Parts: sequence; C-alpha cells; structure tokens
Amino acid sequence: MKQFSILALTLLFTQTSFGQIGLELATTHHNVNSEASNPVSGNNLDDAYQSFELGINYWLRLKNYRLEFLPGVKLGFGQNKVAIDNIEDLTFNELTAQINLTTQIYPFSFKDDCNCPTFKKTGNFFTKGFHFIIQPAYIFSHRSFTPETEAYLNNQQLFAIGLGAGLDFGLSKLWTLSPSIIFAPVFGDHYLSQEVDGFRTSITHHALSIGLKLMYRRDYKKRY
Repeated sequence: MKQFSILALTLLFTQTSFGQIGLELATTHHNVNSEASNPVSGNNLDDAYQSFELGINYWLRLKNYRLEFLPGVKLGFGQNKVAIDNIEDLTFNELTAQINLTTQIYPFSFKDDCNCPTFKKTGNFFTKGFHFIIQPAYIFSHRSFTPETEAYLNNQQLFAIGLGAGLDFGLSKLWTLSPSIIFAPVFGDHYLSQEVDGFRTSITHHALSIGLKLMYRRDYKKRY
C-alpha cells in the first residue's frame, strides 16, 4: 500500500518538465467581528468558523538567492451555525476559489546558491529550511444559508495579505514536506451584513491557517 501511494503521487507530478510543483492542505480559523456594523438588524454578527482548503502551486526561485515564489490556486469549504432574524440553527456554507502569489524568504541561508531541494543541502535542517512567508491572495467566496435566505450577500470578492513562517523537511532528493502557519487580515468582507440605505459595511475578518505542503522536484534528476 505504501509503495502504491508513493507511485501514485510521483505519477501525479510527472507532467511538469522543470521546476517544482506541490500539493497543499490547510485548515483555517476565521474570526469575524461586525460589532455595530449594522445596528438596525438586531443580529449578533460576532462569530467564527472553520474552513478547509486544498491547493496546488508551482515553485520558482532566484538563481543565487533563496527568494522563492509559489503562485498557486486553492479550493476551500467552510461551515458554521449562526442565528439571524431570530432563526436559530441556520447553517452558513462557504465555497471559495483562491489565487495566491506566495513569496518565501530564507533568512538563515539567503545567499545559498544551491538550486536544489532541502535534502541536498548540508548543515542544520532549521537554518536550511526555515522561511518567512508573504502571501497576497484574491478570494472568490460563494456563501449560502440553509434554510435559504436572500437577505444576505451570496458572492463576494475578497483580498488578503498573509504573513507567516514555515519549515522545510527534505524527505528525499525529490520530495520536500513543509508545514506552515499564516495569519491574514481579509479585506472587503460583508459577512452577514444587511444592506442599509444602499450600503453594506465591511467587517473585521482575520484568518489563521495551518498548512502542510508536499513538493516534488522532477528536474533534480537532470541537474544533479
């Protein structure tokens, strides 16, 4: 079973002729606070919910410096119980499509010119693998409620700026596993905010993500 799983993952990434491509799993805790954003609605808009994301990204880097770029896309799903307009146990559902432009900076080996996976590098794994993360993102969010209600926004376009850190673990010459944690303020959200006089007030939305990325480097065989 283990050999079959490794073979399946390898075949999944062999379409890439160069560079490095990866899969990412993440769970995100969303904190939303809309206190006083809609005083006439009578709703308790302070809430939090959990979401899960699956994504794919592509790895690029500068030749002589460890400044790395990972553009990618993610799909996510979130759900929560809310109470609005005196309706108890209303279910909030969210489906998201996200475009990330991630930058990774390795402060302890920034001038390392070894264009290769972490496994190949010599020295302490922490100095080789620790990195800061800057992750601007565009998010398209489709939100619905069960039972259905049309009083609230269904689709939203959001923007986020994530800041965090991660650590690379070289599993082999071809595979790297990287856990990470990212905090991101989210802009342009109107979560449960009703329209008043033709205007919807944005709320405070913060997201804390814990992710795990698996990277495959096919061209390593050709270069080293």
